[in-house]
Amino acid sequence: MAEIEVGFSLVSSYPADARLLGAASRAGKALQREEPGMRITLGRIVACDQATFSLSRRQEPAQQFSAQAVDMEGAAVAHVAMLNAIPSLVLRAISDEVCFDLSGGPRGLAQDFGAQRADLSGFHESMTKAAEHASRLATALIRHLS
Repeated sequence: MAEIEVGFSLVSSYPADARLLGAASRAGKALQREEPGMRITLGRIVACDQATFSLSRRQEPAQQFSAQAVDMEGAAVAHVAMLNAIPSLVLRAISDEVCFDLSGGPRGLAQDFGAQRADLSGFHESMTKAAEHASRLATALIRHLS
């Protein structure tokens, strides 16, 4: 039986692969020329270990680390790629911007989870548009890598 070495590494950031980042930048600029309303941003993403529904819980880490977005999954994928020496780049479709409050109240979505109801019409539209944009960007990125 082969021995498996298990290690623990503390990494505070996972820089994007320069080639992938360059291709994503070119792809994003091309898409924005095609659809001027599409917003594509290059920047830092800060990882959290739990969902951040409230505005303040998203804004605090975003401001502290000068991040464009807060997510939960990107760092895990980047970490596995780093451990396996695989170039990586995290593309995020943002449906809940740092300034979008999902916790309810006057500045957020009107939610009442006890009654299992929520006004998610604006959020659903935002999610759909974000998914479409992410798909288009990923396709354009692949074209720019070829």
